[in-house]
Amino acid sequence: MVALHWITGEPFRWTTFVENRVTQIQQMVPTAIWRHVASEDNPADVASIKETSWPPSTLPILTSLPEERDTNT
Repeated sequence: MVALHWITGEPFRWTTFVENRVTQIQQMVPTAIWRHVASEDNPADVASIKETSWPPSTLPILTSLPEERDTNT
């Protein structure tokens, strides 16, 4: 969430390194499309899940869209 806060904020508020990177990102990608994605819907979080199926390609998060998964389980 820290990176999301940086990307949606004013670059001049951060250290020079972060300011430069945020400026580059904001110039390439509209800020309006950045939003938080819950862990259960974020395929990038699969590597940090301790108990996962193997191979990872069998995980529902990688084989279906969020709206296709049963969110009640």
